[in-house]
Amino acid sequence: MNKILVEVSVGELLDKLSILEIKREKVKDPNSLKFINDEHDILKKQLEKNIKFDQKLNDLFKLLKDI
Repeated sequence: MNKILVEVSVGELLDKLSILEIKREKVKDPNSLKFINDEHDILKKQLEKNIKFDQKLNDLFKLLKDI
């Protein structure tokens, strides 16, 4: 698969991660789950590498996932 690198805002990154976490809970197909987990791991590493994750940001992330 070709990869495209793009800049995204912190909000977009958190939104994408929250969607992937919901998919991880709901998707049962092993092949689909592998792609979801791979993408989640890549994005999570970038978040941890580039963003100071404090309690306020953690609360926002939880809120996104709950919506």
